[in-house]
Amino acid sequence: MTMQQLSLTDLPLVPEQAAGDQSESLEQSHGCTPVVRADASAEFLCNRDRRILAFERQWFSNPGAKEAAITRQFGITPTRYFQILNGLLDDPRAMHESPQVVARLRRLRSTRQRARRRYRGVLRQVR
Repeated sequence: MTMQQLSLTDLPLVPEQAAGDQSESLEQSHGCTPVVRADASAEFLCNRDRRILAFERQWFSNPGAKEAAITRQFGITPTRYFQILNGLLDDPRAMHESPQVVARLRRLRSTRQRARRRYRGVLRQVR
């Protein structure tokens, strides 16, 4: 069976939605839009998270330019941005949203982790 995306109108209403459309209030309050899969489970990825994944598709030749762009576009510190991004890399919803970007960033992260482990091993041997 292939995974197909369904529209929200194809799904039966749950009791909370029958009383009033909850998806509109959720979208307005949190900036999240539902992603509905064939197995009828709704998943949400916030606009901020989508914007971060879109931002990571860009390539920066100068690391300083990226930090300045992060502060300018998101209004948060680069440290906080990378904390959020690291959390997104472990989120299956992000992999569903942008698989190539998430896979590339996971590879980079694991390469850096291996390098840190090797460096720590060298430091232990020197002591």
